[in-house]
Amino acid sequence: MIKLAHFSVKEYLVSEHLHEHYKDKLAYFGLSKQTAHLIISQSCLAYLLQFNTSKPLDKDLKKSSPLAQYAAKYWIFHAQSSGYDESESSSLFKLMTKLLASSNYAFSRWVQIYDMDATNMQWIDRSQFYDAQPLYYASMAGLEKMVELLVEKGENVNAQGGYYGNALVAAASKGHKTIVNLLIDKGADVNAHKKFALSAAEKGGHTETVTLLMERGADVNIQKDNTLHPPCFTQ
Repeated sequence: MIKLAHFSVKEYLVSEHLHEHYKDKLAYFGLSKQTAHLIISQSCLAYLLQFNTSKPLDKDLKKSSPLAQYAAKYWIFHAQSSGYDESESSSLFKLMTKLLASSNYAFSRWVQIYDMDATNMQWIDRSQFYDAQPLYYASMAGLEKMVELLVEKGENVNAQGGYYGNALVAAASKGHKTIVNLLIDKGADVNAHKKFALSAAEKGGHTETVTLLMERGADVNIQKDNTLHPPCFTQ
């Protein structure tokens, strides 16, 4: 992950002291952590959007596109650390919208380069899973405004795909309570067969999300014995 090399350098550059006590050119050397994260996240997204093509990824991607792996893995972290404006007019949100669109190649290429869901499937046959859609990844990442937009655009809240099975379970597994509530409001099935949001929230230790799910109709008798084994889908 990109970071300043030495603690003393970091403390100097991000300190408010430069801005408060030096109004001349010296102040230009100061950095805002949020601004830095914003610029890095925008750069990462712009870098990933260059892969919006049907052309297969280069087999030696590390050499041909050396920043691809970093951009794919960390753009969400930098975006969330930037405290970005979630309005649809913001430059960062526009870039996010372009990437998280199932109608283009950039989204599938991002998942190919770095699938944030892959750590859940290290020891199992991934061929048994349907490919997850942008709503699934936005829900798992906690991108609330993006989830709202994708739902408004008509993405199926109960679509199957990914390790967790659907967007609701993915959000519950990470404790994203607001997104869980939104998805249920939009028709997500809280007791969908073999895809148990309550078990996912319990396993993650997200007590507030567990409480919310029970309040929203999660059936404890159905879900209590589920240990979140990988869901099996049938065509």
